[in-house]
Amino acid sequence: MHCFCMWKSFIALLVLASPVLAQERPTAYQALRVVGTKLDRALVDHVISVRGMDGTPQPAKWTILLDDPKARGGVREVEVANDKIVSERTPMREAVAGSLGATIDTTKLNLDSSGAYTVAHQTAAVSHVTFASADYLLHVVERGNPVWRVTLNRANGDSAGLLSYGANPGTTTPTRRHLSWCD
Repeated sequence: MHCFCMWKSFIALLVLASPVLAQERPTAYQALRVVGTKLDRALVDHVISVRGMDGTPQPAKWTILLDDPKARGGVREVEVANDKIVSERTPMREAVAGSLGATIDTTKLNLDSSGAYTVAHQTAAVSHVTFASADYLLHVVERGNPVWRVTLNRANGDSAGLLSYGANPGTTTPTRRHLSWCD
């Protein structure tokens, strides 16, 4: 009987700990640190984009696209999960052409994916929009500024809204023209 109560308590503890464990997934900046530590620090200065899908709030895996003249096609794609590089490939430039852009000036970054989630969550709450997960994209816009694009998803997979805001100092608040909600 005592053993049954211990198992019951253990299972209850696991259920309560699951949301906390999900929140401890690495952020985009932590994934970039892994690339710099495990591969080459210089690669962090050649990031084209950082993408994460199904974040609750952080995704289980980050996909980092790098400009790498030494790679076949000049592009390298690295996937990071649990502070480890889990995949690395060199796609042909044509295969990722829609994702290509200028490299991110990391000195302009001031808002990690955890902060991007906080802004998105607060904005959604004020607007009475509910969502179950978030997709992240950090990339550069035409003026060379890094921008977070956060897509909020409902539990059924439908989009609940899209927020886009700067990741550099002074532009962390979305404006109406960068904010759209789905019905």
